[in-house]
Amino acid sequence: MLSFSWIGDSVDLPWAGSGADLPIPPKMVGAAKNVLDIPVIVGGGIREPETARKIVAAGADVVVTGTISETNLGMFEKIVLAVKG
Repeated sequence: MLSFSWIGDSVDLPWAGSGADLPIPPKMVGAAKNVLDIPVIVGGGIREPETARKIVAAGADVVVTGTISETNLGMFEKIVLAVKG
C-alpha cells in the first residue's frame, strides 16, 4: 500500500495500485480516517459493490475505480449505486 498526502496535507490517498489483486483492507482505511483530518481517497483492487461499500463504511471519502470502469461498465454502475447508499 502506498499512502500519499498532497501538498499542504489536503488529502490522503491509500492506494493499492491500478489493477491490484486486493483492495486496501477496510481496517486500514478506518485507521487512516481516525488519525487524519483530511479527506481519505481509496483506490486499487475495488471490483465489487460490497468491497466498495465496506471501504466507504470504514471511512473513505472517495473510492477510485479505474480498471473496472473500463472493462465492465455494468459492474461499475453497481459499485456507484452501492457507495451512494
